[in-house]
Amino acid sequence: MSQPLIVAVAGARFERLDIEEEVVAAAGASLRRFGGATAPELIEGCRGARAVLAAAHPKFTREVLAGIAGVRAIVRYGVGVDSIDLAAATDHGIQVCNVPDFGTEEVAMHSVALVLALTRRLHQAGADTRAGLWDLGRLRPMHSNSASIAGVVGLGRIGRATARYLAALGFQVHGYDPFLPASALADEPIVVRASLDELFAEADVLTLHLPATEQSRGLVNRDSLARMKAGVFIVNTSRGELIDEAALVDALDAGRVAGAALDVLAKEPPGAGHPLAGNPRVLLTPHAAWSTVEAEARLRRLAAEEAVRVLRGEPPRHVVNKA
Repeated sequence: MSQPLIVAVAGARFERLDIEEEVVAAAGASLRRFGGATAPELIEGCRGARAVLAAAHPKFTREVLAGIAGVRAIVRYGVGVDSIDLAAATDHGIQVCNVPDFGTEEVAMHSVALVLALTRRLHQAGADTRAGLWDLGRLRPMHSNSASIAGVVGLGRIGRATARYLAALGFQVHGYDPFLPASALADEPIVVRASLDELFAEADVLTLHLPATEQSRGLVNRDSLARMKAGVFIVNTSRGELIDEAALVDALDAGRVAGAALDVLAKEPPGAGHPLAGNPRVLLTPHAAWSTVEAEARLRRLAAEEAVRVLRGEPPRHVVNKA
């Protein structure tokens, strides 16, 4: 008798898994949900599974990956795969997949909303008005979109969408990407810069759209902040590790950075007394940029469909490693 086909679901916080169950059942497989996050719990929860759908928090370390023989693929609900040891997965013949195209519009639009909230100083204006202050002077200076340069760091799907939205709102959009040649962006409304130094020196607003990698972690640090235009606004909807948070706090307190809007932090949620959470120049949102009813449904269906491809021996759409 052949072994049953099982897709394990690790750490998902969705109330129901009806979308995944529908997709997986059509392939003759069953779904197993578990919530454990320790190495032994992950190994036990994945036992006998051919594929795993994984949320962001369970850590698939080398120890865990060595203990889940039979798993052929881990599909991340989302884009980032920094919770999975890619080298170890490759060593054990496990494909690591993600779903990079489920929420492009949502994250880009959230980024633009944060840009406008900063440049129009909505966070301060709302707090002042609730406190009984009616003082336009506290909100100055504000500048027209057309007089401002928006610097977009990372020109993948989300970065390019953000650039298009910002250009439509009148911003002068300058961008940088270490992997894409300027010729690949000829049809986009972006002035592509050859270096980050150029972008840092020009941007009135800087918005980050990069994965957390060895090269990108701490990209915004004391040195790079010193090279940015005084009074810059910083937006991050990608990964909290891109920013040295202590350096950002100091730059905000010194007035070099006029404000920051962050949907992601190095540690989520922030603990009590986190210096960014209590800073009046900072607008925080709870890793919500991707979240709409429609995006969640797309994410779950696309992730389940990726797992089914693996069950059928078909090539996945988005493999992050080269197992």
